[in-house]
Amino acid sequence: MNLTKVIKPECCENDFSAKNKAKALKNIATLLKRSNETNAISEQKILEALTKREEMGSTGFGRGIAIPHCQLEGLKHFIISIAVCNKGIDFESLDKKKVKVFVTIIGPTTDRSGYLKLLATVSQVLKEPGAVDSLLHTKTKISLYEEFIRNSIAGNDIKHKKGQDKLMLLFV
Repeated sequence: MNLTKVIKPECCENDFSAKNKAKALKNIATLLKRSNETNAISEQKILEALTKREEMGSTGFGRGIAIPHCQLEGLKHFIISIAVCNKGIDFESLDKKKVKVFVTIIGPTTDRSGYLKLLATVSQVLKEPGAVDSLLHTKTKISLYEEFIRNSIAGNDIKHKKGQDKLMLLFV
């Protein structure tokens, strides 16, 4: 799956904060509502689905990373948000450490296979050497988006179709 189509720059936040896990999930739901693709779904519905998933077990996997995720009725496409909190948030992570990088995936209930593939892809990107550190050092929302994409390319996770490549020339 092409991550550039599912990661929404408007849903990226490099200055994320929350006092606890519940507030972090609320802020993530607010972040996801920035996408036009969530117009038909309320922020409350997103929050409830993320909370319900967390009740099954924490998506705080360790090493300062959490990948909250859920599937929602009425959603037509996958959406990924990325949030960085340099201070860290207690997210009941498996290693008991605070989470600093949140990559949240929401998707349609009709594509379970795509959902699982996207979870695996995001996990692989975050395992790339230096990926988390590079995300933590971004200064803008756009650089956070670009850094995640750069790390996904380093891991060969984006497949380019013939004719979709772009060439940009910069003359200084």
